[in-house]
Amino acid sequence: MLTTRQHRLASDTGRARWALAAALGVLVVGLLAWWGVWRGQYVFDDHPAIERNGALLRGDFLGAAFGDVHQPLAGRPLTALSLVVDFRLWGDGPFGPHLGNLLWHLLNGVLLLAVVRRALLAPNVRGALGPGRATAFAFAVAVVWVAHPLAGDAVAYATQRSTLVFSTCLLVALLALLRDAGWLAVVATALGMAAKEDMVVAPIVLLLFERALLAPSWAAMRPHRWRHAALASTWLVLLLCVVASPVNPTVGYRTVPRIAALEWLYTQAPVVLHYLRLAVWPAPLRGAYDQDYLRTLGPALAPGAAVLGVLIASQLLWRRRAPWAWLALAGFLLLAPTSTVLPIRSEVAAERRMYLPMLCVLVPVLAGLARVVAARPRLGWLALAPLVATFGVLAQARVSVYHDDPGFWADAWAKRTVGSRSHLAAQILGNHAAMLYARGEQAEAQRLFDEMYACEALTTVQLLQYASSQYLRGDHEAGNAVVERVLAANPDDVEALAFLGIGLTMRATAAAAPAPGDAGAARAEQVLRRALALDPSRADAWNALGTLLRAQERYGEAEPAFVQAIRLAPGRTAQYEGLRAVLRAQGRDADLRRFLQQLQGQPSHRDVATQLLRAWYGSG
Repeated sequence: MLTTRQHRLASDTGRARWALAAALGVLVVGLLAWWGVWRGQYVFDDHPAIERNGALLRGDFLGAAFGDVHQPLAGRPLTALSLVVDFRLWGDGPFGPHLGNLLWHLLNGVLLLAVVRRALLAPNVRGALGPGRATAFAFAVAVVWVAHPLAGDAVAYATQRSTLVFSTCLLVALLALLRDAGWLAVVATALGMAAKEDMVVAPIVLLLFERALLAPSWAAMRPHRWRHAALASTWLVLLLCVVASPVNPTVGYRTVPRIAALEWLYTQAPVVLHYLRLAVWPAPLRGAYDQDYLRTLGPALAPGAAVLGVLIASQLLWRRRAPWAWLALAGFLLLAPTSTVLPIRSEVAAERRMYLPMLCVLVPVLAGLARVVAARPRLGWLALAPLVATFGVLAQARVSVYHDDPGFWADAWAKRTVGSRSHLAAQILGNHAAMLYARGEQAEAQRLFDEMYACEALTTVQLLQYASSQYLRGDHEAGNAVVERVLAANPDDVEALAFLGIGLTMRATAAAAPAPGDAGAARAEQVLRRALALDPSRADAWNALGTLLRAQERYGEAEPAFVQAIRLAPGRTAQYEGLRAVLRAQGRDADLRRFLQQLQGQPSHRDVATQLLRAWYGSG
C-alpha cells in the first residue's frame, strides 16, 4: 500500500505533468494560430522604427532608443535590445523581428497559464477550484487568448515588440507576487518601464493584485511596504527613459491640431466600448483606425455613461469579489495611459492596446461558460474547441493582412471611415492613391491625393506624396513649393531633399539640356549633393544626379553617379539606361558590356545584367 507521502508525491507528479501538457498545448495552439507570421515584411511604422533605423541595424540599441529623431522605438531601450538580438541571430531582414514577436507571444501565453493557475489557488480564492480544475480553467483562458485575433496588431506588426515585451514583464511580476518573490516582481517592473510607457500603471496594478488575491486586508500588507516602495521607485526608470528620448510630436496636449483633455475623453468613450466588443466578437479588425476626434459631448454621452457604469460597478464589486473586481480595474488601468491620460494625435484607436486588457472580458466569459457546464466538463471542452479553431482562422487572416504594405493598406482602405480628415485618414488615402498609380489609374489617384492634402496634420511622407503627384501632373512649381514647405520646417530632411532634388532635375531637364550656369540646374545639383552627403544610400538621388550631369554633358561626373545608383538598386533599369547613354556619348559601349558582365557574377544583379546584355547585344 502507498503511504500518505507517496500519495502526495504521485499527486504532485500528476499535476506537474498536467501543467506541462497544458503549457505544450498553449504553445501548439499559438503556433498554429499565427503560423507563417515570420514570412511577413515590414509595414507602416516598421520602416522608420526598424528598417531605416541605422543605430538599431548597427546593434546600438541605446542609440536607437535615445537618438535625435523620434520614432516608435524612442525611449524603449529594452524593446530595441530585443530587436538587436533578433538581428544577431537571424540577420537584419524582417524574418527575425517577426519570428521574435511570435516567440514572445508564445512565452506570454505560457506565463498567462501559470498566472491564472496560481491565482486560482491564491489565499483569497482558495477552495473555489481544486488544482486540477484550476489548471484546466487556466488552460482554457490561455489557449483562447493566445489564438485571439485581437492580438494580431501586437504579434504580426514587428514594431509592436514593445507591447509584447512590456506584457511579458508584467506577467512575470504577477507570477513573482504569487510565488512570494517580491524582488523578482520589482526587477520585472523596472525592465517593463524600459520596454514601453504603458508599464507606468504596473505598480498600482500589482498593489491591487496583492490585496485582491493574497492579503486579507490592507493592514496585512504593511510588512511588505519595502516592496511597495521599490515598485514605486521603478517609475524613475520610466522617467529617465522619457527625459532622455526625443519628444514625440504626436502625443500630449501641445500637438497640432491640439486635442483638449475632455475632447480626448469624448473620443475614447466609444473606442473603449469598441475594444470590449472586439474581445467577444473580433470583427471587423483594423490595423489603422482613422476616426476623427469628438469635439462635443453629445456623441460621447451614451458610450461614456456605459464605460463609467462599468467602472463604478467594478469599484462596488471590490468589497464583495475583489479578485473579479481587480480584473476589471486592471483592464481599465492598462488602457488608461492611451485612453484617458494622454491624447495620441496619430492613433485614436489601436487594437494592440487590448493585448492584455482583453482578459478582463475573456476570463469572466469563460468562467460563466465553466459554471454552465460544471456538471458536464466534456461539453465545455467541446464548446471550447470550435471557439479556439475559429479564432485561429481569424488570426491567420490577420497574418495575411500584415504580410506586406499593399495588403495592410488595402485592408485599411476597405475598412476606412469615409469622409474622415484625421492623421491616419491621410495615410490611408495616400497609400491607396500610390497603389492606384502603380496600376495606372492616375485620374483617381490624383483625386485621392487632393483629398489627402485636405486632411489635418500631414506628415512629411504625405506632403512628399502630394508633391510627387504634382510632379506627375507636370506642375513642378506646385510640387517644389510643397517640398520647400517641408524643408522650411526641417532643412536636413533627407527624404524632402531627395524629392526636391529629383523634382528640380525633372524641371531642369524637361525641355532641353540646361545651359551652362542655369540657376535651376545648379539648385538641383546643390540639393541632390546635400541629400547624398546626409544619406549616401539614396539610389534615387544618385540616379537623378547622374541624369542632371548627363544633360549638362558632364559625362565624367555622371558615370560614377549612375554606377553608384546601380550598385544600390540593381533592379531599376532607368539607371542602366543613363549609364549606357553616358558611355555611348563617349564612344565606350564596350565598357558598358564589360560592366554588365561583371555584374552577372553578383546574385542581386545577375538577372537584370543578363537581361540587358541580351537586349542590347543579343548575347550574355
